[in-house]
Amino acid sequence: IHLAHSAATVAANGDTIGPADPREMIALVETANDGEGPSAFVMRPMEWSYLVNRRADAVSAADGAGAFLFLDVARTAESVAKVLAGLPVVTSTQVNKTSIKGSGTTLTYVLCGNFRRVMLGRVGSIELATDPSLGFLEEQIYVRAIYRHDVALEQEASMVICPTLLNG
Repeated sequence: IHLAHSAATVAANGDTIGPADPREMIALVETANDGEGPSAFVMRPMEWSYLVNRRADAVSAADGAGAFLFLDVARTAESVAKVLAGLPVVTSTQVNKTSIKGSGTTLTYVLCGNFRRVMLGRVGSIELATDPSLGFLEEQIYVRAIYRHDVALEQEASMVICPTLLNG
């Protein structure tokens, strides 16, 4: 990924995303001459949970009783849609949670980008191989299937990563 965005709060053992970060990540994609702009955010489910529940301070520091920072409060009567700064949020446990910074070893990231610019390359066949000797005692034949593919970005600047984030 070509562009990296530093989170609002940078710390020695992991960073914390702030309310301005999603819109700044969107602006980085738009500034990269991608006429379509970003199409989605991708993050771990716990990171989404952290963002949607994060509140501002109301009366005293760190009381967390103020307004929701990332949630559109006008829509709270409905179910909470996975939308951040107007873009859909895709959550997946396939997003890494083992990044390291300082003594932090369970850090994750948030991606923002134009996923219409992701290209998939694949060979049009599956290679099959069998081996009857491995399962001889069980009267079974082992089958191995190999499918080759690759993923690339049409334009690297169409993706922005906010790395080394505390995982929710």
